[in-house]
Amino acid sequence: MTTKEVFEQYFKGVEGYQAIIEEIADNLAQGIYAVGSLVDPHKIVFGGSVIVHNPFLLTSIKEKLNHYLIEEQETLLERLFISQLAQDNGILGAGLSVFK
Repeated sequence: MTTKEVFEQYFKGVEGYQAIIEEIADNLAQGIYAVGSLVDPHKIVFGGSVIVHNPFLLTSIKEKLNHYLIEEQETLLERLFISQLAQDNGILGAGLSVFK
């Protein structure tokens, strides 16, 4: 099953897919918590077609992440963003690195 198919089933309300998306958001929140605790990043930018086409995921991630944070860490929630660049930036970056 592709990611696209999972999201199609989720939006159709097919039983079980809500739990899949919630688990994905929670796993990402845990990873972001670990990164945020270790390096205190100024900004975390999510790229890729999955989150760009499903921006509700960032809201879900923030809700889950909030459960892990202590008060002093809550500013991390304001430092999470979805990339505004075109989704071919990875290919462009790889191509540019060849010509260095």
